Amino acid sequence: MCGRYQFTAEQYEEIRQIVQAIQRRYGEGAWQTGEIRPMAVAPVLLDRGAELMRWGYQCPGGDRRGKSPCSGRA
Repeated sequence: MCGRYQFTAEQYEEIRQIVQAIQRRYGEGAWQTGEIRPMAVAPVLLDRGAELMRWGYQCPGGDRRGKSPCSGRA
């Protein structure tokens, strides 16, 4: 799902802490900030904490172009 978000100062501080934890775990430059598109590596919040994962989903029957995961709009 695509979207744009606004955050309060308190939410921004929490996000900053999450980003710092990810950078400590995976190293600087492990993921690209800004727009998140299919095939991009992005932070995902899980019950056990934040991890980096590839964004997108597997297309049923495989993507005919040989690329996956694919966009929901494809």
